[in-house]
Amino acid sequence: MNINNKTIFALTALATLLVSFPGICQAQTATEPLKASSEAPKTKRVMVVTFQQLDRKVKDNIPLGQEVADRVTLALVQQGARVVERADLAAIEKERGLIAGNGDKGAVLELGKLKGAAVAIMGKITEFGIVEKQSSPGNEVTKSLLGRFKPVKDKVVSKAFELRVSMDVRLVSIETGDILAASSVLVTEGTDESDINSLLSKSFGGTELLKLGLSAVLGSKKTEQNSQAAPPADKNTAWNESQAGKCTERAVQQLVARLMDKIPLASETDIEDMRVTALQFQGLGDYSEATQIVEVLGKLAGIGGADLKSYTPELTEITVRGSAKTLKGIVGSLLAEESLKAFNLRVASATQDSVVFKKG
Repeated sequence: MNINNKTIFALTALATLLVSFPGICQAQTATEPLKASSEAPKTKRVMVVTFQQLDRKVKDNIPLGQEVADRVTLALVQQGARVVERADLAAIEKERGLIAGNGDKGAVLELGKLKGAAVAIMGKITEFGIVEKQSSPGNEVTKSLLGRFKPVKDKVVSKAFELRVSMDVRLVSIETGDILAASSVLVTEGTDESDINSLLSKSFGGTELLKLGLSAVLGSKKTEQNSQAAPPADKNTAWNESQAGKCTERAVQQLVARLMDKIPLASETDIEDMRVTALQFQGLGDYSEATQIVEVLGKLAGIGGADLKSYTPELTEITVRGSAKTLKGIVGSLLAEESLKAFNLRVASATQDSVVFKKG
């Protein structure tokens, strides 16, 4: 190929133009819409255990561990995770000694299996307190009109305080007990309060969340007054808008952001709770036809498994496991299956838990 001087000059000019104005080569890409799935991938079911409260500066009757677990649950749901409802865990946690987050891992794994969870988030509130920030006042020096320096007495410096919220979390496999991921976070913010329990009392206010032990914090007289007051529209409003609540939320959001990509994704058959439906077939010619139907069912999207329970030429029973959504459309899927067209199946009867097909 012959390249003359004019061609070389044109190519050089084009290269210079592209380097000088990179937006020219990016313009097409920038106008293209982002390719994203219509629905985010679903995670396996997660169980969030009440956080263990290690910082003894916070009174035991303030349910801080439960509040943090509730916030983690909400943050996970907002990110698209599938989480066991915290309200369902409360009674069982209390029964198993997990209400304060101090149960052993074995009890957590047993509870996870009971609730159908694949992974559990176990956390500890390692610090939730207020510390005094020390600052040396120093000496100030002023300059007189004669140009001489004159020391000034030390100024009285007001005390400054800092709210510190620190948490550790572990993502644990329910099946194996292995730790899949671990993370920690520390959030700090200046505050005018010097006592953490005073700050938490103001944060929780007279809401339902603190009724477990409000009298120990605020005094019985004040508790009686608060209990008579009209409850807020949202029982967590005071806490959510408080300094302590906002610091807790920041810590929770950071932890959840680090854990989300460590939570295993669910397979297609795990998206919804698995259910079982009995399918009955009347008039199948021989055993091979029954096994053919089982094979077809096992390959359908959303089916977790199909088992041949019994076979006779008069009546064959097959049980199918799958999500509620999949099983709801199982009839249409079978009737539309090309490999079963020769069976000429039709529905003889159907209930919520079983369907009877008849070979025509």
